[in-house]
Amino acid sequence: MIGAIIGDMVGAPFEFDTIKTKDFPFVNKRTGFTDDTVMTIAVAEALMKLDVDASVDEIHEEVTLSMLKWGSRYPYAGYGTMFSNWLDSDDPKPYESYGNGSAMRISSVGWLYPTLDRVREVARAATEVTHNHPEGIKGAVATASAVYLARVGVPKEDIRSYLEKEFGYDLSRTIDEIRPSYYHREDCQRSVPEALICFFDGEDYEDAIRNAVSLGGDADTQACIAGAVAEAYYGIPEEIQGIADRLPEDMLEVVSEFKKRTDGFRYIGEKSADYKWNNQSLYAPMQKYSEEQTDENLVSVLNALRERTYQGGQLLVPVEEDPNDPGYYLFRRLSDVEKPVAFTSQAEFEKIGGTEIKPINMDSLFKIFAEDPELPGIRLDPKGSDVIIDSARLQNILDAEEKILNIEPTEQEYEDDTVTFSKMTFLNYKDYAEGKIATMETPEELIPVNVYAEENSDYGLKNGDTCTLEIFGESEDFKVYNDFDERDNADGMAPISMIPTGTFSPNDDPDFKENPTIYFSGKVLGVARHPEATENEYNCAALVQTYDMRFTLLFNYDGELEEGNYISGMAWLYADIVRDASGEA
Repeated sequence: MIGAIIGDMVGAPFEFDTIKTKDFPFVNKRTGFTDDTVMTIAVAEALMKLDVDASVDEIHEEVTLSMLKWGSRYPYAGYGTMFSNWLDSDDPKPYESYGNGSAMRISSVGWLYPTLDRVREVARAATEVTHNHPEGIKGAVATASAVYLARVGVPKEDIRSYLEKEFGYDLSRTIDEIRPSYYHREDCQRSVPEALICFFDGEDYEDAIRNAVSLGGDADTQACIAGAVAEAYYGIPEEIQGIADRLPEDMLEVVSEFKKRTDGFRYIGEKSADYKWNNQSLYAPMQKYSEEQTDENLVSVLNALRERTYQGGQLLVPVEEDPNDPGYYLFRRLSDVEKPVAFTSQAEFEKIGGTEIKPINMDSLFKIFAEDPELPGIRLDPKGSDVIIDSARLQNILDAEEKILNIEPTEQEYEDDTVTFSKMTFLNYKDYAEGKIATMETPEELIPVNVYAEENSDYGLKNGDTCTLEIFGESEDFKVYNDFDERDNADGMAPISMIPTGTFSPNDDPDFKENPTIYFSGKVLGVARHPEATENEYNCAALVQTYDMRFTLLFNYDGELEEGNYISGMAWLYADIVRDASGEA
């Protein structure tokens, strides 16, 4: 956004005093802001007041109010006639404009939202309050998309290809070809593509701005658009950033807040194939889903993954060489993680380390994990946000031609966090102490878990029967953590994970005997206290969501414990094991 503002300021002296050369003083006494900057500030301030998932109506309302406020504060900034009438109206309505004012004010959208789909949605919503002509909307959405792609590290030629394919712009021309016959145009159709070409032909931020001014057209607006994309791609040299210090104090306050919000949002590595696993757009939705596992948050994760898949994104996958076929690599399961894993970045991989990794395209990877019964889904960043995507969801991503709007819940997903049931598949009974243990299998990961069978259990169960269980666990060996981050930074397991230590011997111990225990780490969904518990009773119960199942943990604990905390330890499991033909909890 700062790049757009400086572009406006540098181009302003040449808006009606056009030149056809790149050789001009970058700053002079007439360097200053115009309506392009005022409305860029207005849109940015409006969007920073809203949640990232604000509705279209909320965006319409906040952007309208903000533009009216800033327009009245700076009434002589150089607005066009139609927009001036909109500012003066008691009931402002869109007016079928296709002017480039839609594109010049939109750059903040490319910075404030985590996925390209969301950038396009918000750009449209912020534009159509005034410019509701298809060409006006297209110019704004194309500009915001270019800013987003530039800041996440997509190479220029890939950005160019995307814009040509999605918006039908001819971006194959050069500045030298355009300049001789070009003149002042304010329609999106004949100014936005040219401004984008100024970026594509530029060698750095300053060169892109010089290209835009040298066209001899609507210099401030074209430099504003070119500067927005160039900043996202190159950054801005410190000596040029100082031009923005000429802004009034109220604008500088918005600029300062915007910088705080977007600090670290620009990819600064080599613009090459490395961008294919520059998965920054995944981090916010994955972390949000990790903290609150709702269908809405899962949809956000799926859409972010879908978008990166469409962009040719990659994940880093642990592999090992096939001993039977040298040169061919197999997916490697990590010893403390039951499900095959992948990492969104080198930093996430290094939290585990200890194995070889290879970058693999998401579309190929998801297809393998969606279709191979031995690889049922995938687990992303197990020592980070730790998001599990099952096979059905991976297929959703591969099948979706447009944005995923909703999902059908799979068996293990419940809308109400107070539900204590887990669905399992019965495998067999084994004699144990004074009763039996049932070996169950979790729904998605197919992890065998032993559960002690209580007296009301159905001993006529057959292999493959579906069961709905209220599982209880008793623990005397546990530790409580305040939140996800504290648990994540501790040694040992991932924050949401489970190892069925009583079902198999991890070290092939010949003396191992099966038992109903697990080693777990999970999120506390609810807490109940028993203050009058006797010495033979537990004084605390917590509903715990662990890896692919939930259970009620019974233990003695007098410390602080609340929903949202994390807990890990060893638990001894029991339940009434009964057939559930209906599958209803």
